[in-house]
Amino acid sequence: MFTQDDLIDLLMSHLAPRKAAQAPRKGAFPEARGRTFVTEYEIKKRLTGGARSLTLPKDAIVSPLAVDWLILNSIEIIRE
Repeated sequence: MFTQDDLIDLLMSHLAPRKAAQAPRKGAFPEARGRTFVTEYEIKKRLTGGARSLTLPKDAIVSPLAVDWLILNSIEIIRE
């Protein structure tokens, strides 16, 4: 089922400017001041359908919207 959130994610992926020199590594979260920054969009891209946990670096910054989404979907955050 294609939801409103899916539509927003699709539009944002096509509207966001891409810089070839600063393309993120595959599977890596973006970094903010040397620390990993995790957004709801990044989590949705990386989690598989049946995942019940998400492993993040110990010093990762998780956006409030991402935390809400994880709680609503009963997904546990595991810090390394």
